[in-house]
Amino acid sequence: VLVPGRGGWIAVPGEGGHCDLAATNEREIAIVYHLIREHGHVSVERVLSGPGIETLYLAIASLDGLKLNAKPIAHDIAKAARAGRDAAAVEAVALFTGWLGSVAGNVALTLGAQGGVYIAGGIVPQWGDLFDAKLFRRRFEAKGRMRGFLAPIPIYIVTAKDLAFRGLAEIVRTRTN
Repeated sequence: VLVPGRGGWIAVPGEGGHCDLAATNEREIAIVYHLIREHGHVSVERVLSGPGIETLYLAIASLDGLKLNAKPIAHDIAKAARAGRDAAAVEAVALFTGWLGSVAGNVALTLGAQGGVYIAGGIVPQWGDLFDAKLFRRRFEAKGRMRGFLAPIPIYIVTAKDLAFRGLAEIVRTRTN
C-alpha cells in the first residue's frame, strides 16, 4: 500500500494478513463459520494465500458434500477453474477474488492509500485473465458512503519475479544515501 509522505509516496509494511476475515453475504458467512469451527480464528491469510485457496476449496467441498479423492493444490484449483470443469474451483476463485477486493478496500480506507494498492505474491499475478478485475474492483469499492474515496484509487497487479530483491536493493539505496 502507498500512502502520501514527504517528498513522495511511502510503502507501508505490516502484518495485515492476520486481521479477521469479514463475510459480506450468506455464502461467505457459512464458509467463515465452517472455518471458525475448524481453525478458531479466521484470518485474511487463512483464505487469501496459496494454502488459503486450498482451505477455501476444502470448505466449499465440505459445505456442498463433495467427496474429494485428494487434497486440492492451488495450481490445480486455478487450472480447474479456468477450464470451468469444477464448480467448487470456480467458486473458490470467485470468492478469493471478491474477498481480496474487500480486504484491499479495507486497507486502502485504513491507510488512506490514494497512491494505489499493489497486489503481489504468487497467486493473482499468475492467474492472468482468470483474475476477475471487475469483481475485485466492485468489492474494493463496496464501502457504502466511502465509495467515492475509493473509486479513484488505482490497483496494480505486480508481475515482477524479483520483487524481494528490488525491495532489498531499495533498502540498501535509501540507507546508504
